[in-house]
Amino acid sequence: MYKIKSLYYFQTNNFLRLCAFALLGAMVTMLFSLDGSVLFPQYVSDYAVFRTMGLGWMHGAVPYRDLFDNKGPLHLLLQIVGQLIWPGKGGIWLMEVVCIAAVLEMLFQCGRVLGATGRLRWFAMGVAVLLYVECVKGGNTVETWSLPFQALALWLGLRNLRRGLGRRCWAVAMVLGMCFGAVALIRVNNNAVVCGVTLALGWELMRSARYADLARCALAFIAGMVAVVAPFAAYFHLTGTADEAFYSLYVYSVHYNAVWDRPDAFGYFENFRKLLPSLFVPFLAHAYDRRFGARTFVMALCMGALSFLLFIHSPGYDHYFLMQIPLAVLCVYLTRGMRRSMQIVVAVLVSLQFWACLPRFEKRHIRPLRHSLLECRGLRTPRNRHLHLELIPEAERDSIYMGLINIESLDGALADDGRVPVGKFFFLQQQIAAVDDEVCVDVVESFREARPLWVATDYDFFDDPLFAPFAGDYAPVASPHEALMLYRRVD
Repeated sequence: MYKIKSLYYFQTNNFLRLCAFALLGAMVTMLFSLDGSVLFPQYVSDYAVFRTMGLGWMHGAVPYRDLFDNKGPLHLLLQIVGQLIWPGKGGIWLMEVVCIAAVLEMLFQCGRVLGATGRLRWFAMGVAVLLYVECVKGGNTVETWSLPFQALALWLGLRNLRRGLGRRCWAVAMVLGMCFGAVALIRVNNNAVVCGVTLALGWELMRSARYADLARCALAFIAGMVAVVAPFAAYFHLTGTADEAFYSLYVYSVHYNAVWDRPDAFGYFENFRKLLPSLFVPFLAHAYDRRFGARTFVMALCMGALSFLLFIHSPGYDHYFLMQIPLAVLCVYLTRGMRRSMQIVVAVLVSLQFWACLPRFEKRHIRPLRHSLLECRGLRTPRNRHLHLELIPEAERDSIYMGLINIESLDGALADDGRVPVGKFFFLQQQIAAVDDEVCVDVVESFREARPLWVATDYDFFDDPLFAPFAGDYAPVASPHEALMLYRRVD
């Protein structure tokens, strides 16, 4: 009885519930987001790329002209904000905790709109946390920062479908446009939920023959999107880099999705399994509408279909499927009125990504956590090769080029020293050059123009056809064991 009363108190006390969600977010990010956890000082993988891009922008570099990545400028701006809040990992970690708490709260409110019982809502929060633990990977991902906008769009859509679209429906459309614009500036293909909700609300207006309201909503949606995108567009226009930014964010990404790590037959099976929430949500919504006379089917169908089409051909990286969390939670809510056993079956199926990996939980999560703790205490060799700045004279550390074939080799040595690599491309040059001939030429030319004094690399850099013409200009320098190989330009 005490547990039931405590649960009810969490349901009714908004502040206490937000604190609980924030504490849960802090624990999850600290223990399972190893690259982003404040417990571990190293910067590796995507986290290091995003941090380097953000620090470069903070120190005067122009994104996409001076440093290359295909992630959006809003995501890079968040890296700067994190450094201003708390230098190092602390600022980003705090922002992630707030982000997770906000997402869980908005998804919790979605259950209230749908009339889900308190127990069912907490059950859905458990599903969301299990999926986040399995998909979070290194933390600080574009999917993490996209989730609040998706959760807000879902809550707005459900709320307005239940209450009916009033005369001020244009205000809802404007907020949805702002959500779409924000996610487009992070990673545009994470917009499935926003687009699904927008299409469903538009359909409701068409079905009611409210064409004037539909036109006003369309204009409001565009206005909201422009309000978010315009400041960034103005910045890139004023710096003369609008073409480069558009190419990096959208044109290059199209080529990237077409040639980079296309799934094989097993990969498609894995993607299908991870996309089960997208497949189930229309059927559950149809059943829910028949039971309660609601109008969730069109929205569920649009969200599920768009999400499935956007991600079925993806490389299948776990963090991509963070975007399934709102749909998985919605699936649980739509079981309202079903037998308890059926609710459990649906919850297990939509969180199958976690349960399928449970036998490997120790290998995927506990073992890396233990290894990282040992590395921090100096009791284990670091998992990645690191750059030893002490081998490079202080006066020459502003001229280091990172030539990497493995993104895990990109550590935070330069970033910790307040520097960024020289050259536009500082990671995965081989893979990036293979995406598009125009980029291939840019990789070589940017190295030629940078003329770095030092090259730090994790492979035989000058045996690569891209950089072989420069081999005679550099001589190897001895590096410690497990360090990145260093080359010094021959003056």
